[in-house]
Amino acid sequence: MLHRLSARNRQSHAVNGIVTFTNLSYNKPKLTLDFSNGALTGATSSSVAVSPAAATTLTIQTQPSSHAAAGAAFAQQPVIRIEDQFGNLRSSDNSTVVTAAAMPQRRAARNNQPHGGQWLGHFHQSLAQRRQ
Repeated sequence: MLHRLSARNRQSHAVNGIVTFTNLSYNKPKLTLDFSNGALTGATSSSVAVSPAAATTLTIQTQPSSHAAAGAAFAQQPVIRIEDQFGNLRSSDNSTVVTAAAMPQRRAARNNQPHGGQWLGHFHQSLAQRRQ
């Protein structure tokens, strides 16, 4: 996937031998900048670390088991990622609480209500709790 450098103008003209850029931005964690014009030897910046933006999305990193025995813990437990709008992991987030809710796929025929069943185990967990 190609990630584009954002700016109002990614080209800038020299003034007294100095080229100044404004409003350059990027949305992925790490990058270097390459500068070129086609006629001169180019230059590459040092590495730039880009911090994630505010958390906006939960994604599933690891799906739960596709089959499970009633009352038994899933063999494969789900792992959820907290991401910004660009898909970057918010690895510094140690306080968001995520709730798991059961959504049975079968509905009772009479009143379209979920079949009975109950969760066993923990309902929500913060990232800080998970790391303990």
